[in-house]
Amino acid sequence: MIFALTVQKYYWQVFIYVLPALCIVGIVFSSVWEKGRGLFLFISGLIWSILLTIYVAIARYDIWMIFLLGIPAQIIIFLSFRIKISIKISQKEGSVLPSKKKKNKKEEEKTEDLTNE
Repeated sequence: MIFALTVQKYYWQVFIYVLPALCIVGIVFSSVWEKGRGLFLFISGLIWSILLTIYVAIARYDIWMIFLLGIPAQIIIFLSFRIKISIKISQKEGSVLPSKKKKNKKEEEKTEDLTNE
């Protein structure tokens, strides 16, 4: 009876401990199928759920400042996704980024002639 009461007292923590695993599964499926906003949300969720799990596991101590670590992590995630989006947009528009175009046979012959001389 006493064991049942202590288990019920900390039963809600199981849901917190499962959140990082849920986010990892979401990252895997999102990277396979969607590769967009879902991936961003699951990576952000993973960072914040890991911090929450640490906070709940060490709830005896007042370590609320651990959530301040999530702010730079969130900024890094946001900026990395903005970089990926801007690269994709500039490649569609045909901007300055180098593209891997195949050379024509004439261009290949010209480069071979220049290198042979």
